[in-house]
Amino acid sequence: MASTLVPDLLQTATGPYADSPAVLGPDGELSYRELWERVAAVAAQLHTAGIRPGDHVALHLPRSAAYVSALIATMAIGAVAIPLDPEFPAERRLQVVSAARPRVILHEGAGAPELRGTDGSDTALWLVPDTRPVPAAELETLRISTADSAELTAMMLFTSGSTGRPKGVRLHHAGLVNRLEWGHRRYGFDATDRVLHKASSAFDAAIHEIFSPLISGGTLVIAPPGLQFDSLGLVRLIQETEVTTAHFVPSVLRYVIDEEELAWCTSLRRVFCGGEALDMTLVRRFRALLPASLYNQYGPTETSVNATYWDCDEPFDGDIAPIGRPIDGVDCHVLDETMQPVPAGETGELWIGGVAVGGGYLDDAPLTAERFRPDPFTGTGRIYRTGDLVRLLDTGSLEFRGRLDDQVKVRGVRVEPGEVDSVLRGHPMVQDASVIAVPDEADGVRLVAYIAAKRAHAPVVDGLQRIQLPQGIAVATASPDEALFLHRQIFEQDEYARFGVCLGKDDVVVDIGANIGLFGLWAHRQAPGIRLVAVEPNPDTLPYLRVNLELGGVTADVVPAAVTDRVGSETLTSFPRLSYLSGLGKHRQDEAVELVQSHYRQSGGAGAGTEEETASLLHDAEERLRASLHEVDTTDLSSLLDRMEIDRVDLLKINTEGAELSVLRGIRPDHWKSIRQVCLEVERSSVVGAEIRSILEGAGFTVHSVEDWSVGTEADVTYVYATRDTAGAAEPATAPAAEPDRIVLTARELRRHAAERLPAAMQPSQFVFVEELPRLPNGKLARRELPAPPTVTGTAGTADGDGADTAVERMREIWREVLAVDEVMDDDDFVSLGGHSLLALRVSARTRRLVGTEVSPGSCLRAPSFAAWVAAISQPGAAAGKG
Repeated sequence: MASTLVPDLLQTATGPYADSPAVLGPDGELSYRELWERVAAVAAQLHTAGIRPGDHVALHLPRSAAYVSALIATMAIGAVAIPLDPEFPAERRLQVVSAARPRVILHEGAGAPELRGTDGSDTALWLVPDTRPVPAAELETLRISTADSAELTAMMLFTSGSTGRPKGVRLHHAGLVNRLEWGHRRYGFDATDRVLHKASSAFDAAIHEIFSPLISGGTLVIAPPGLQFDSLGLVRLIQETEVTTAHFVPSVLRYVIDEEELAWCTSLRRVFCGGEALDMTLVRRFRALLPASLYNQYGPTETSVNATYWDCDEPFDGDIAPIGRPIDGVDCHVLDETMQPVPAGETGELWIGGVAVGGGYLDDAPLTAERFRPDPFTGTGRIYRTGDLVRLLDTGSLEFRGRLDDQVKVRGVRVEPGEVDSVLRGHPMVQDASVIAVPDEADGVRLVAYIAAKRAHAPVVDGLQRIQLPQGIAVATASPDEALFLHRQIFEQDEYARFGVCLGKDDVVVDIGANIGLFGLWAHRQAPGIRLVAVEPNPDTLPYLRVNLELGGVTADVVPAAVTDRVGSETLTSFPRLSYLSGLGKHRQDEAVELVQSHYRQSGGAGAGTEEETASLLHDAEERLRASLHEVDTTDLSSLLDRMEIDRVDLLKINTEGAELSVLRGIRPDHWKSIRQVCLEVERSSVVGAEIRSILEGAGFTVHSVEDWSVGTEADVTYVYATRDTAGAAEPATAPAAEPDRIVLTARELRRHAAERLPAAMQPSQFVFVEELPRLPNGKLARRELPAPPTVTGTAGTADGDGADTAVERMREIWREVLAVDEVMDDDDFVSLGGHSLLALRVSARTRRLVGTEVSPGSCLRAPSFAAWVAAISQPGAAAGKG
């Protein structure tokens, strides 16, 4: 090919592929003939609006056939296309419009008001692209002459600037044509290819996504807006449209590889990565899953999309994939600080020369002069300073060694945070990781690692804090000590496996009063494959229930309703921080307080703590019995069974905090014969127990009962077990050992992982867990959006007049002594270190004496880390740790 302008590369309206599909997108399908008719229409529209070569045209359009035709039309008449992604924040788009000052803004009829200036500076003409078909031949009179147009700016892409405002990068036709022609040759695109376009139009990857198939006569498959970060949605789109080529930034590819359905994407021939360093662990996982080729592409926006590439089939035993060799028309130089070449194998800064080097920055001559220098190696053209550190390998490939401006010195040792990222991502429970350097008064700089754990191992899921329980169980809970208590009751005391109660394969279990789901997890462990119906009316508890059943691998129908003896509605009294005591009725709080008092009298009498400690725990629990009222739907159990078409119940578990009798009254006689076993907790047993026993015995059950071990006899609570003498009933199952895939990732585990693989200076001093790392619309890490790491500085001094630092260290020592551990780091959490309510009480008592103010025992149980606990109790008015 010997074209000068990008549109000259594309298949035409009259060529061999005129009637073949060119674009398949959310707004329909276009053949090459129809595409060029759209292009001609928009070109004529722009020309009529006074657009001439070099004028700026902003494209405020979503990924669509309309965007593609507008982009080609703008380039064909010699204007400068400025992608303006509608999915970007309005402030960002306003900044781009203000900087670029386009003469015309093409849009789809929405979003114009929020981008119009109010100071009179906005003079752009807003136009909706013309979609009427215009004969493609009419475009020829509007095309710019290709003579002397190699340096004509084709596009302007805006990248992040150090000032906080985006900077416009000029990309000329010659550089883009060079990249597209090279890609056509190297990757062998043909008319059977279907290339996925999912990148933001403002991201340089969109350029080769859009034009690669249109050069070869293939089809451009456009992902709908919002799909670019939906890994499962992308995998299914690839399957449905038989995509052959896709591009992912490594952080998105990591999620895509986790999708089981990726193995069915057999149409894929090639996958490109770029935009971030590519872990070799990710490369190996990809190659084990798919036969498609994987390529690592590298290049700053300033060098026309890609300057180098690496075929991931090449052998390499490092941690980060090489960025490879220069593409045709590009020169790569590894230079030292004096711009002299460094020997092969040594690290230097990468400078890029050749036709790919762009035209500099919009309205920023000083920055252009700093980054774009005269090329000393050819005497013509310019050379671009990337700021990236690389070294030349023996194979002739370049290896990425980090950013010049990212390298830091930690205790005198030069550290590349990206290398630490790679090691942390190698942990099997880690989904993604990013390490940044933050100022530190003691060491100058310290490393903070931001960790997004895989969902099954995440400490926080859907905004809910999770804790690790014994036997390899992890749950989301608003009250860790409550979860520990329920675990002991269900898993250790076998509360639901007495008097011959057992579960077998394919049994149906109905859990009335499911709370956060611990009984459901227990039932699943007894007989994996059960059908579970989890009934829970409390809207404060339902999110925890759903998450725990999902992550516990339990297939369940969750029913958000209360079961009584009638269909209707009733008031529920909810205790969000002691949810298992929540119950129907407006006066539930008095009953809950009595149960709590009985529990702590019982545990105190058993030697669980001193009388003073028991009293303090009781006071804290009563503080947590602050109620919220909800109006909830009610149903009787027979209506529920009919609605869900359940013809048998192998175990009916009832724990409704005082409503047990009404549940049984709501079961029709014809349903009793389909129920094999019943377990229920009965409050006010002396009042309702006799009628409950009568109902169960009348239905043919053998009934047993025991007093609740966790409260005193005055609490009047019993557990009732009803079984039938049924031949062939399942044998009791033995609970399996801890399941590794139910373990919550902790900072301590990451610290161990890092210590085994990194020297001391490269080990992060703090780990911060996030559900997912913040991303820019192009998929790259949004570092400025990372939350500030919790800090233990700024706390009040001690009651004895010690300074803040001394106070923090004395609090740390309290944790260490009470928990009997060797050390406590800022990111350690109380429960993972073995903490429970009694130990929390001892911490709060000692801390209260230290700082001279009230500290709630529950505060350290609920804090995600030591640092977060110190920060919480140091807040004015928050020392009591209420709730």
